Amino acid sequence: SFSDVAGLDNILPEVREIVSYLQNPSGYHSLGAMPPRGILLHGEPGTGKTLLAKAVAGEAECDAFCVCSGSDFCEMYVGRGAARVRKLFKEARKVALKNYDRKQRLKQGRWLPSWGLTAKHVDTGKKEEKKDNSCLRPATAIIFIDELDALAKSRSYDGITSSNDERDQTLNQLLTEMDGFHTNKNDVPVTVIVIAATNIPNVLDPAILRRFDRQIHVPFPDNRGRMEILKVHAAKTRCRFSTICWDYLAEQTPNFSGSDLKQVVNDAALLAVRGGSKHIEQGHLLQAIQR
Repeated sequence: SFSDVAGLDNILPEVREIVSYLQNPSGYHSLGAMPPRGILLHGEPGTGKTLLAKAVAGEAECDAFCVCSGSDFCEMYVGRGAARVRKLFKEARKVALKNYDRKQRLKQGRWLPSWGLTAKHVDTGKKEEKKDNSCLRPATAIIFIDELDALAKSRSYDGITSSNDERDQTLNQLLTEMDGFHTNKNDVPVTVIVIAATNIPNVLDPAILRRFDRQIHVPFPDNRGRMEILKVHAAKTRCRFSTICWDYLAEQTPNFSGSDLKQVVNDAALLAVRGGSKHIEQGHLLQAIQR
């Protein structure tokens, strides 16, 4: 959830807007707003792009969350990568619909056991009524692709056109899937949103960049952000908070990413164990920073 995300206060409002749509799409549909097809998170390594994607999926209470890497689709044989992209989106929709149907059954009090009972075996005592499902939240699946540059590198970079049939077919299949809108046999819509992360957005193909309605830069945390990140990770350890000057520690960690700060807290815990201390002190944190 967003409570696990610290040091990204500048970009959280834009991310919360996306979550708000996924939670209550009817208000946006009444004004003719369409769901975002994709969200691209770009920035230096370790700044929290993956953590932010997981927080979006958790806050939105999506029906399916699939995680993969761009290198998972790189194959030697032509057609393999495109087939993997099709399978990924197909499985995401299938899982989303299954979980969506289960949630609707629980809300309506019509949950059926899994050992063979059907609707005709259960007497609810109520007359079945046809309900209008137009106002219901559609089934939602979020696909997170890390290291997108391994999959969607530009086909003409620095004026040089590169030709790779396998990579081109894989990229074209991803573009097709992101453009598609699918429904099941009961006309329950499935919203599939792709969240991707990359450290080098300038090498991505222009066609894939156009599919991402939101392109969010995830920067290094500022002084206040570093202090909040240190506190978040220190809260998971036996740290003596009252004796630690968090402002001073934040000043001693310029250009540290969220991943670096997490490692600082972990190294401080190891140093405390090595020294026989029962708590993490400020000296341990300062020593971990200087390692």
